[in-house]
Amino acid sequence: MKKKVISVLLVLCMVFALIPMTVQAAVPLTILNIGGTNVTLPSHGNTTFSDTDISDSTWWVTNNSGSYTLTLNNSNISTPHSWDVSYSSYTAAIYADGDLNLVLQGTSTVNNPDALTTGLNKYAIGIYIKGLLNISGSGTLHVSSDIIAAGYCYGLFTAGNLTISENVTLDARTSDNSYAYRNFGIYCTGTVTIRNYASVSAIGGDIPTITTDNILSEGLYLYNLYVYDNAKLSAIGGSLNGSNSSSMGIDLAASSATIYISTKAMVYVKSGSAGLRNSYGISSSNDYSSGSLTVDSGNLTAISSSSTWVSAGIHMAGAININGGTVISSGGKGDRSSYGIYSQRNDITISNSTVVATA
Repeated sequence: MKKKVISVLLVLCMVFALIPMTVQAAVPLTILNIGGTNVTLPSHGNTTFSDTDISDSTWWVTNNSGSYTLTLNNSNISTPHSWDVSYSSYTAAIYADGDLNLVLQGTSTVNNPDALTTGLNKYAIGIYIKGLLNISGSGTLHVSSDIIAAGYCYGLFTAGNLTISENVTLDARTSDNSYAYRNFGIYCTGTVTIRNYASVSAIGGDIPTITTDNILSEGLYLYNLYVYDNAKLSAIGGSLNGSNSSSMGIDLAASSATIYISTKAMVYVKSGSAGLRNSYGISSSNDYSSGSLTVDSGNLTAISSSSTWVSAGIHMAGAININGGTVISSGGKGDRSSYGIYSQRNDITISNSTVVATA
């Protein structure tokens, strides 16, 4: 009996070691704008409703000792809030300057249709959170940003960790766009955690006509990614025609970036065709990354498209470990090179798994 208890504790220790423990400082929420309206934040224990008739409210905000929760209930939000920072202009259909909990009920749509015309740098965003964002509930959310001339488009932007749990269905994307410089379905400067049967799609739109340098379309940009407990993720980068352009399904940007896929989670990533740079299903774009990709009893499909430079289904700077999972990774036509699975400086370890890699 004692041996069984010790074995269970060892397994739990291994699991907790792999789950993200990044602690970010709380960012107090002072401004919340929904559909162009500044919300009066309620005091502790109270609620602010979208309508004086509570029964007609499509969203409401509660306060639990300074922790604010926004509930969307079959909402349709499409009027953007705008603000400027130095020479940059921003718009977002939902804006929060600090941490926020988001609970989904029914099916809601948040869309930013605004095409900015002022500002040296232009950013159009569906939902902008300047802190942590926790999404839960049993509903569906479609969040998107539309055409912007010579600027940057984001479906969902968070400046802190993003956690998506329970039975949430989230679809975050930018529209197919002839004029944007960069498109991101989800952009997170922290750790993204998807768990508990949640289903997430992150899609960067096509950029078919811009031909200048540094054009980019990515499904999911982040520092670390953890997908487990039967959760699903689809991350797709758009196709581009720029002379120096890249498409990525998932872009890991931190120097210690990590992807961990386990417990029957299913991840599908795909990049679009690219110009004189790269088409990567998964990429650790930080050249000094020491992070890793681990698939442990999970499922990963990574597909890249054609590129006039390099194409790879999985292109990691750090180690790749596949244990008890299924991985299918395909590199497209690359004029310079093509890889199914590539690790720049570390080992690839495969055990008790099914792996198909083609180039």
